[in-house]
Amino acid sequence: MDSAPITEVAEQCPERERLLREWTQCGRRLTNVLDQQLAALKNTDQNSIDLDEEISMAKRAENEACRAYYDHVGSHDCV
Repeated sequence: MDSAPITEVAEQCPERERLLREWTQCGRRLTNVLDQQLAALKNTDQNSIDLDEEISMAKRAENEACRAYYDHVGSHDCV
């Protein structure tokens, strides 16, 4: 009787882990800036206008981090 092949557990890819942490941090930063904007709008604070550029930068960073993560995973198959 043939036994099922033993598969090795894949080691964690350090680059994948680093990119995932970076993506997570960028997502948290975006969430924090959006929370600041919401709080400023609730308080009718004029400083909310200044947050538009920060939000734009945070969104770009989050998108770039996401893209870098999926590019790495796609090219290295390290899930």
